[in-house]
Amino acid sequence: MQDYGDLFERHVRNLKWNGDQGRGYCPFHDDERNPSFSCNRKEGIFNCFSSRCSEKGNASEFMRLVGEKQTNTNDINIQEKEPVQSSKIDNTFIKNAANYSHYLFDNWDLINGIPKNWNKDLALKMGIGYDRGKNCFTFTQYNVDGAPVCLQWHKQSTDGESPQIGHDKSAKWYPAQLIHSYDKKGRLIITEGLKDCVGMIALGYQAASVTAGAGTIPKDGSIISGFKEYQVIYDNDSKGYSGGFKIANHIQSRQPGIVVPVAQWDK
Repeated sequence: MQDYGDLFERHVRNLKWNGDQGRGYCPFHDDERNPSFSCNRKEGIFNCFSSRCSEKGNASEFMRLVGEKQTNTNDINIQEKEPVQSSKIDNTFIKNAANYSHYLFDNWDLINGIPKNWNKDLALKMGIGYDRGKNCFTFTQYNVDGAPVCLQWHKQSTDGESPQIGHDKSAKWYPAQLIHSYDKKGRLIITEGLKDCVGMIALGYQAASVTAGAGTIPKDGSIISGFKEYQVIYDNDSKGYSGGFKIANHIQSRQPGIVVPVAQWDK
């Protein structure tokens, strides 16, 4: 699969990657206040969300705008690959995730409910955005290779829509793109909610959460296997209580001899 990361890095200042999704200062206008340029290194698509610019397109269009010539085989194949890829998988959610991320960054000081220990670098790393229509946070879910696979809203929609969109809405470990870099000689804290997981990571802990909530267990447990210690911290309600012990028992069944404590809340 083509990787367009080098192409974007040559022209986009302060480009930071969260898996395959990048954000930086737009090279097509005076973009000094808030990074408004978003791109995807696997898809090759880009979009500037500034009202003063609004440039967008695929890798071939980006090369034309920055004045690069398509002189090698990989460059020539850009226009051939993208339509084929997009016809197989609907990646509309990636654009939605980028929109929500930009809204969060551009309105950081105006949005109520952002935890005090969050910051923009953490939000970028964790794939967090904000949907002003639903008035809630969004979380982009990635696979272990850092490719976006799903977009999830923090709360169930009141209009009956699914809280997830994307091509893999199964129960997954979050943040999959970061867990592989954790120190397995240490402790892994498992929380019930994604927002709680981000909070723990903000405090310096190694944390993970199941995207489908209490009571669900992802099919692939290898990503969280092998840690020296575990601690399950679920919500103080009946679902949290039963779900916490369910995930603890699951881990213990995979690693005989290990004890996984479940946090008990004071009544």
